[in-house]
Amino acid sequence: MALCAQRLAVMRTGGIRVVVIPGWGASLPSLTQYAATARALGMSVMWELSNPGWWRGAPMSTDMAGYFPAFATGCGCNQNGPLLAYMIGWLRALPGTYGYYAADDSMLSEGDRAGVAAYVSQIKQRDPVHTVLIGSFGLGQSRDYEGIADLIGTEIYPVTTSSLLPVRAHRAAWNSVEHTASGAQQAAAGAHRQSAFILQAFTWGDNVDDGFAVDACSPGESNSACYAALQYPSPAEQLELRNEILLHAHPKLILWWSFPGTYGQAGDDTYSIYPTGAQAGFRWAGLSAAIRAPMPRPASPPASRTR
Repeated sequence: MALCAQRLAVMRTGGIRVVVIPGWGASLPSLTQYAATARALGMSVMWELSNPGWWRGAPMSTDMAGYFPAFATGCGCNQNGPLLAYMIGWLRALPGTYGYYAADDSMLSEGDRAGVAAYVSQIKQRDPVHTVLIGSFGLGQSRDYEGIADLIGTEIYPVTTSSLLPVRAHRAAWNSVEHTASGAQQAAAGAHRQSAFILQAFTWGDNVDDGFAVDACSPGESNSACYAALQYPSPAEQLELRNEILLHAHPKLILWWSFPGTYGQAGDDTYSIYPTGAQAGFRWAGLSAAIRAPMPRPASPPASRTR
């Protein structure tokens, strides 16, 4: 917990106000202490609950108890419906709770919309006050799920194999960012919701699967070789990305994926490669500067000509 508190303090100093962490893998007293620590720092916690078992399984199914054993023990139940109700009732009472990261785009499949809507409805019935967010990738998925949750967090991860600066030399890429931001804002407004975005604070090549997804790494390639093929976005690129969102949308929330991918991990995950030492320091300094930078100013319209 001391390490968790230290990392929360670093986030807060860097301008972060909301932290997203899993709502599993720890005891209930530990989750309580974490939320209290965040609250004392002026931060809030969004609890990630995303698992297809919630929206594909029946309320009487018992498949989710194994993923949330501390809560199953706490409520003395193992069926999905009572377990979810207990979890939300317990988490909503924590002073540091911001809301729930209910579903992630990577776990959503075609035909899931009705199940996700029922699952989110269960959350809102138990806690009508705190924010429920669904993460989405691309405008199509954002529009599919708009109106179900309080927020749709549209992911925008444009930086791949080379720098996207200066903007004028990469206009097509930044036009795509603008289109996604404005389109997500329009979809949110049409559903009488506010918008949210999840921006890039990771290296595509920090694992082979992601590197392969952007055609920069090969199946079977070593993590280190894949990692060397791609870059983490520069501070200027992250600032430009943030500014494009603020100029073309009106988000309630901006999240960055991810703190471990920027500052370094605290665990023993070997799937991805995480920064250490000076590299981690440089990444965090750049991202925190982008987060804390002043609001961008819209471009001034051309001066009218007079005869």
